Amino acid sequence: MRRVIERSYLVVLIFCVLLFLFMFLTFRLDIRQRQEPAGFGEVTDFQREVVLDAGCPTGQKSIYTFTAGQLSESDASLVFFSLHQLVTVYLDGEEIYSMEPDPRNAFGSTTGCVWNVVALSDADSGKQISVEIIPVYKSSNDFVPDFLLGSRFAICKDRILAALPSMICGVLAILIGVFYMVYILYNRRNTEVDKSLLLLGAFSALLGCWKVVDTNAFYLLMPGKVAFSYADFMLLALVTVPYCLFMRQMHSSAANPIWNIPCIASIAGTWVVVAAQLLHIVDMRQMLRIIHLLLLLLALVCIIMLVREVRTVGWNSRLKKNIFCIALCAVGLVLDLAIYYITKGKFQSFLGIFNFLIYNVVLGASTMREARELMKIGMQAKSFEKMAYHDQLTGLFNRTAYAHDISGEFDPEHCIIVMCDLNDLKKCNDTLGHEMGDRYIKESARILYECFGDSGRCYRMGGDEFCVLLRNHSLEDCKKRIKRMKEKCDKYNRENDDILIRIACGYELYDKRLDYDINDTSRRADRMMYHEKFTMKQQKAGAV
Repeated sequence: MRRVIERSYLVVLIFCVLLFLFMFLTFRLDIRQRQEPAGFGEVTDFQREVVLDAGCPTGQKSIYTFTAGQLSESDASLVFFSLHQLVTVYLDGEEIYSMEPDPRNAFGSTTGCVWNVVALSDADSGKQISVEIIPVYKSSNDFVPDFLLGSRFAICKDRILAALPSMICGVLAILIGVFYMVYILYNRRNTEVDKSLLLLGAFSALLGCWKVVDTNAFYLLMPGKVAFSYADFMLLALVTVPYCLFMRQMHSSAANPIWNIPCIASIAGTWVVVAAQLLHIVDMRQMLRIIHLLLLLLALVCIIMLVREVRTVGWNSRLKKNIFCIALCAVGLVLDLAIYYITKGKFQSFLGIFNFLIYNVVLGASTMREARELMKIGMQAKSFEKMAYHDQLTGLFNRTAYAHDISGEFDPEHCIIVMCDLNDLKKCNDTLGHEMGDRYIKESARILYECFGDSGRCYRMGGDEFCVLLRNHSLEDCKKRIKRMKEKCDKYNRENDDILIRIACGYELYDKRLDYDINDTSRRADRMMYHEKFTMKQQKAGAV
């Protein structure tokens, strides 16, 4: 079921990304105004009149009226923020600005979140300004914008500075999430690294993107991009699954099917929200409560499983950290939602994302520290394993490794055993010393590995005895490798006059008609090797 959830979520994620790209490239706003923006101004009082109109999407519209003060050439911009609302601005009854969705948009009736900049001039001083705002959704009926007369640059600076804490928290969450994902992908082959950190990274990056896009000031940087208003809801819908899967991996009850509930609900809910939007049934914004319910369902499941974990496993340091951080995030999330509904989206709190950053850093650092400790233990284990299965002088596998490799369910079929012996090693030790004898062994092992190491396993069985185990190679290939080994020995002997390397070899292919097991093959190869060793000594004696 977990694999099905992961694949289903991946499909939803890819589809949402493609949908966002389509909207980003094609969706536009139709904005018309009389002249280009200029200058500064002053904030003025206004009167609001709510007019019932059956022709409006929510059955009503609001008209805001105020008088422009004394304006100058450099002081003539009216700036205000609209939240899913159609906007028309009149100057003494003459329309000078309007903003609505481009009729060529494939779907959707919302304008999204827009900063409206209306240009005025000194000739407009003392004239009456009327702003007609038609909400697209009922949730925007009571949203009253702040009308600002002044320099567009000054207003942008003021609003961006006010939203800076939220945007910084969002960007930090994205960077931390990307770091976690890159860290896991870089260490993907390391079995000691906790791969669940990848899920935490994905959740962090998605939540950070949502928080940045959900900040009003963001739309000052991306004017007219309706796609981001839709992305806001899609990102919030997509955060549930990776976080749920991450939490699942942290519990001993990871196999409990209750973890599937928020994942399946989130995937199904996302498809419902997107399908309803594409089919013109209802807009995403109108289904925001569904997304909030999915988040509450996730929180409920996490709380239930945390209580169960405490009862089953008991308290531990990691569980305490997790509970503390989750409680911190829950408080921030509840306060964010409460502030959102109380202010009707006008004020955006950053408590939730800030608390999550604390949670992300604490839990991520704890997970990475545990991974480093496991990696250290793993490296020590590998070091001990290497010492146990490798010859310290040559670096080749030892007799213990050979016994381990041919034990258990070892299949000798198509295996070739090559037995090797170093001629005159004892004489080298007696006449030149053990240091030169060790060099004889190491140089011989190097040549042996160069000829067989790319396709077989080389072992030092002890003293002057070596063995090579080849699998799925022909005897002809084995002969060629032995010939190459002899040529390397001759080349070494021509270039060095300190020691003389002479390696006797015997080789045999496992034959079930002759051999009961691979040890019988080894004994046959041994006999062949001793025969060659005897021949080489006779040739040396004859040469003398």
